[in-house]
Amino acid sequence: MDATTGEVTGHSTATKDISNAAWRGALHGDWIYYASKGNNKMIRYNYKTDVAEVVSAVFAGTSPMDVAFDAAGNGYLLVRDGSKAIYKASGDDFSSLSTFASFDDGPLAMEFDPEGNLVVTTNGCQVIGVKPDGTKFVIAGIRAAKADDDGTPGEPLTAKFGSNILGVTVDPDGNIYVADDSFKVIKRITRGERGYEDAVVSTIAGKSGVSGKDDGAGANATFNSPGEIRMDASGKFLIVTEYNAYTVRKIVID
Repeated sequence: MDATTGEVTGHSTATKDISNAAWRGALHGDWIYYASKGNNKMIRYNYKTDVAEVVSAVFAGTSPMDVAFDAAGNGYLLVRDGSKAIYKASGDDFSSLSTFASFDDGPLAMEFDPEGNLVVTTNGCQVIGVKPDGTKFVIAGIRAAKADDDGTPGEPLTAKFGSNILGVTVDPDGNIYVADDSFKVIKRITRGERGYEDAVVSTIAGKSGVSGKDDGAGANATFNSPGEIRMDASGKFLIVTEYNAYTVRKIVID
């Protein structure tokens, strides 16, 4: 989009015949990798050459939901194949696939933090961290305690989330933002003096359990189906897509 005129430019038809229900994705080199959830494919699109292709030979698995890349260029694939796992694709051609981490509940979305931890949301109502060596730790939430509760400040393990945390993003300081579609709210996990250990969970936008499309500050705003969420590189605003409302929302961070 041209920021001056508001004109949308650069639209491509290259992915028209191979994409169905485009979901989460990630930028890697000149390629945008994303999950085509509707037809169980992983797609990559070269935004410079307008070339799109199915990368089934690159990433194995069924019903992909998300893809991410670490600082070394390794790929990570989140799929809905019943394994409740995230797979790592190593090598320059991503041809070597192995299980990176397994979970008690189904992972929904993932994003790397500045320290190289993979931040994962699950349908078990939790936000889980995975260290580079595959060690898991709970960042926030009580397993299977579906509710909307920010918990005690400084005690993120007392917070409660829905079971449909479809989006997660991390700002340059390592604070986490999640889109909780179960309760139609956007939450922030703000790091404390001890990092995630004494983080504060807070609701920054949306009215719990209320579906709508009202703009406004904080609880005056309402969401219909918050899914993908991304932090601007400046850390000043969030972009939220709503898959059932066919809208893109912007949240200015105070």
